[in-house]
Order: sequence, then C-alpha cells, then structure tokens
Amino acid sequence: MKDFLIGFDAGGTRPAVTKAQLETVPILIPPDALLARFDELTSPLFHRIDGNRRGSRTLATLRDTLLPKLMSGELRVRDSEQLVGSHV
Repeated sequence: MKDFLIGFDAGGTRPAVTKAQLETVPILIPPDALLARFDELTSPLFHRIDGNRRGSRTLATLRDTLLPKLMSGELRVRDSEQLVGSHV
C-alpha cells in the first residue's frame, strides 16, 4: 500500500500525497458478519494480552518494591518469599 500511495507523489522535496488523491483510493469494507466473526476470534486474544499486561505491571511493581530492600539487606530472601506468597 505504501508503494501504491507513493505512486501518487505530489511533493517537491519529500514524498507527499494530497487529500484529493487519497479520496480516490478504494477501501474494502467487509460484511458485518465477517467483522463479527473476526471480533469473535480475536477478542479472547486481546483479553489475554490485557491480562498479561496487567500481570507484567504487577510483577514490575513487586520487583521495584522488593529489590531495593533485598539489596540493602533490609529484607532477607526468606522474608520476601513469605511476603510474596501472601500477595500471589
């Protein structure tokens, strides 16, 4: 598609496409049934991605909380395991 649009190049010093040129590009719009099926198939994947993102943030927060305490000796590994076990 990029090559197709660059073929419309109307720029002087750099590639450019005008609004009028973009308005001539055909756009395919799938039927509602196909869009619904796509949503049905991809929604679980997006929910999983969101869950993984939340889990990653939780783990990063836990790391950022525990690591300085472990490094300074304020918290021992045994203590941290008990602390983490109560939150997981």
